[in-house]
Amino acid sequence: MGYSIRACGFVGTEYRGKVELHDRSLMEGLVMSKCQLVMIPYEGDQIFSARLIGNRLKAGVEVERSEEDGLFTRESMCEATRTVMEENYSKVGKEVRTNCDKLREQLLNKDLESSCIDDFTKKLHA
Repeated sequence: MGYSIRACGFVGTEYRGKVELHDRSLMEGLVMSKCQLVMIPYEGDQIFSARLIGNRLKAGVEVERSEEDGLFTRESMCEATRTVMEENYSKVGKEVRTNCDKLREQLLNKDLESSCIDDFTKKLHA
């Protein structure tokens, strides 16, 4: 089991050993790997996405920013990583792991899109 550090955008591509973060890094982290999510949001929608996945869905852990300068610290990075990696470290880590697996399963459901469209059209006709 590993962990994936993401900037929380919804594309991450790797080219010649360098990772370029675009709009899908969070989705790839959830769906393409079985890693636990450690999220480092930088700006805009990344912050919203990290709060949604971390606080509301509890499927990842957001790295805390320093109150002094708003930057990420080594300690906060270690704490977030430890939370998702060590099973006995905290019950938060267990909850995150379980919720991430559930969310991944839902996102990989081949019928998800068609069922949403079917539900929408039924409501339109009702």
